[in-house]
Amino acid sequence: MNTSEAVKRISRDLLRCGVKRGGLLLAHSSMRAMGFVPGGPETVILGLLDALGPEGTLLIPTLSYEFVTPARPIFDVLFTPSNIGLIPEYFRARRGSAAAAQAGGRESCRVSEWFRVRVAYLHKTCQLVLFRRNRKYGC
Repeated sequence: MNTSEAVKRISRDLLRCGVKRGGLLLAHSSMRAMGFVPGGPETVILGLLDALGPEGTLLIPTLSYEFVTPARPIFDVLFTPSNIGLIPEYFRARRGSAAAAQAGGRESCRVSEWFRVRVAYLHKTCQLVLFRRNRKYGC
């Protein structure tokens, strides 16, 4: 199976499982559980985005509790890496993703988002602060 076929298969399988085009998907992920995927995490993300379509929103938790501790309290929404897996870290750093941290600067609930329409969805719904590279969308 090549990368293109893998993207289509992931997308098709997600749609069969009930993912809706134009919807919102919160995806916990594990490359290890998936086994070999041609193209790695980019293929998985492309499959998720393909299933959601151009109007959908993909959320992936990108927690970094191993890097942000009482001994090292500095959290940078753009540069602090995720420690919960290959897909979340790849998604966090991927061009076009945004990040959100819990209001008040706490990082424990950080997620990254690929948004098409719902720019402030996280802020309004979850009372989170949504960030975009070099820009903050709300408090």
